[in-house]
Amino acid sequence: MRDMNYTPKLIYCNECTDIVRLWEETTTCKCGKCSGELTNDGNRAVYRGPAVPIRFGHNFERAVEAHNEGCGWGFDVDMPYQFDETFKKQTA
Repeated sequence: MRDMNYTPKLIYCNECTDIVRLWEETTTCKCGKCSGELTNDGNRAVYRGPAVPIRFGHNFERAVEAHNEGCGWGFDVDMPYQFDETFKKQTA
């Protein structure tokens, strides 16, 4: 079950430049070279291929609420560092 700090996780394919959101089922980019999925807890992700992990910043939910209320729409996007435990690159 996702915790209150859940934010969508995406990967960017360096080959076809597709951006895909990761779900519990495996998701693949257009060219098929990158794929990934959320782990059982829904808060972490595993990805494969020439992908760059992307996640929305901590103010994502507040920005969505503000947008829905007509007060703006900006939010941050983060590229997690290698030591970030919410994304794990799977090799082979």
